[in-house]
Amino acid sequence: MPHTIAHAMPAHHYQKKIRWSGITKENIARAIEQGARIALGTDAAVCPHGQNLLELSYLVELGRDPMAAIVAGTRTSAELLGLSDRLGTLAAGMTADLVLCEGDPLTDIGVLGDPGNIVCVVQDGVVRKDLLPPAGRR
Repeated sequence: MPHTIAHAMPAHHYQKKIRWSGITKENIARAIEQGARIALGTDAAVCPHGQNLLELSYLVELGRDPMAAIVAGTRTSAELLGLSDRLGTLAAGMTADLVLCEGDPLTDIGVLGDPGNIVCVVQDGVVRKDLLPPAGRR
């Protein structure tokens, strides 16, 4: 945690936050170990905008393999929300939300957590970010 944030709250609140963070990590690691279905959370004011895919790295640090972490943020999330008929996988007729990144997230899941590595974003079938080279230069 950055130095300035730690000093912005009373010491006992900071210590409580650290303690609960450790307990949360232990519980998630145990759930991963036992094969629990895990979905990613929200990007609503939990972290800076565009950095919610850092959660994938946290799952890998706690024992998930990179592909299982990606599935947790896509298919499993849709299934647990009861939306798998429309979301969570890339298939004909599904809502197309996807990101393309620079690098291989299966060997370094962290590439997805850095917005600078995201070269294309498609949301509901509409391209929202496109830093891909023109077709003739790919």
